Amino acid sequence: MKSLYLSTALLGLCAVGHTQGNLLQTQTNMAFGLQSSNIITLNGPFVPGQTLVTDLDLAGMPVTMEMSPFSIRSAGFGLIVADAAGQREVDPGDFRTMRGAILEDPGSVVAGSLMDDGLYARISLTSGDDYWLEPLVARVPGASSNQYVLYHNDDTISRPGTCGADRLADNDPKVVPPPGGNTYTMGMHYTADLGIDSDYKFFQSYGNKSKVKNRIELVINTMDVQYERDVDITHRIKKIIVRTSQGPYTSTDPGGLLNQFRTEWNNNQGNIKRDVAHLFTGKNLDGNVIGIAWLGVICSNNSGYGLVQSNCCGSLSCSADLSAHELGHNWNAGHCSCSSYTMNSGLTCSNRFHASSTIPAMISYRNSRGCIDNPLTGDVLFEDDFESGSYKSGWNCSTSSRCKVQQKAAYNSAWGVALKKIVTFDRSVSTTGYGGVTIVCAQRSQNYESHEFLTLEWYDGSAWNTADQWQQKGWAERFTSLPAAAGNNSSFAVRLSCNAKGKQERSKVDNVVVVGN
Repeated sequence: MKSLYLSTALLGLCAVGHTQGNLLQTQTNMAFGLQSSNIITLNGPFVPGQTLVTDLDLAGMPVTMEMSPFSIRSAGFGLIVADAAGQREVDPGDFRTMRGAILEDPGSVVAGSLMDDGLYARISLTSGDDYWLEPLVARVPGASSNQYVLYHNDDTISRPGTCGADRLADNDPKVVPPPGGNTYTMGMHYTADLGIDSDYKFFQSYGNKSKVKNRIELVINTMDVQYERDVDITHRIKKIIVRTSQGPYTSTDPGGLLNQFRTEWNNNQGNIKRDVAHLFTGKNLDGNVIGIAWLGVICSNNSGYGLVQSNCCGSLSCSADLSAHELGHNWNAGHCSCSSYTMNSGLTCSNRFHASSTIPAMISYRNSRGCIDNPLTGDVLFEDDFESGSYKSGWNCSTSSRCKVQQKAAYNSAWGVALKKIVTFDRSVSTTGYGGVTIVCAQRSQNYESHEFLTLEWYDGSAWNTADQWQQKGWAERFTSLPAAAGNNSSFAVRLSCNAKGKQERSKVDNVVVVGN
């Protein structure tokens, strides 16, 4: 009898566990607006500011995901708190944004953030598939801190919300002249400075300024995977305003709120140097509208505005796609009849621009904008992206064991070079015939102390000269223009040197380019 009782009890426990599992799955899909998803367990610990490695199962394919700190902040980034007493700039704190890759899929990109409630990530594979990872604990009752939802773009449910751009008078794509010149962009992108505002309703959704700032940086970081992949554009955040009390944004009419945004920034935020501005609102806008923006307004402080009801639709996938859509209007993309792409008038959560209806217009407009940072116009005198799995001939490493081409050192492709401890890495490049010289690279450092740097130097024929020094923990793209003496110099050389002594202190470098003008 005891044996039968135990068997019956175990069967009962299994039935209860199965029912609880079905309830958790149903609650998850409802909370995130999904028709299908997988609930998975990730066991950290994951530590902010450090590289993380974790195993995942993507549609039956076991993979390893690696992510490292990655800043999307522009030089001079600031966090501004606005309340009834006025506005003041406060310590922004460390960034939580990260980038990385699936190690089994060279060329894949993972973007996300390590937040207080867990890891958020967009996993963009070379196959074109996008998966999204979000923690459950803050959204689904009864979920544990190590439970996550993993879903594909196609799993999102289309919501009825639409864009209000067509309701604005004379809001049509601009006609732009074709660009000239020879632009080189190996792994680099046109960079626009982004000013961001968030209203009181959006603040109330998160409860404190740090959570608002972290959420906004997460959305822009994941959104930019699409911009970098499809149109070679990246956005860097100049300032974020967090409004902790009722402020200037009172309207729920989409056009009225957009005009309030423009008036506030034109009159009171002129000191924020930006190429375009984006408002995150927590309001429910009138007329089923969830976003609105003016078309073709990059570099225009008068009309360079758009806004999003960012949390309208459940998932991070939809939030990223909505911001991509409204900023797409700012980049001169109109609506298209393309139900599986971002610039469809209704939200699709697809996170992809259409190859013929959208991308050519955005690229043409991008190339006409004088305010954004151009990744370089000129002739490539030397380049190495290390994609052969080794560095090109002509490089000299002072200690060969300390200059290693590795997948873990890659910025946005498969391979990069890791420079360990004290080492120099140099190469000669003739600049004869060119009056101007610019060095481009992507770099990050790990575990450096305050007196330790990765140093960029150039050789003038008799001595090495320091051009720049970095301690960046997350990846950063560097553009360094050299003095006139670097030009018209057959003895010119470029050198990267490290002065770190510890075993775990190293720098990673990728996409090295020497450009002459």
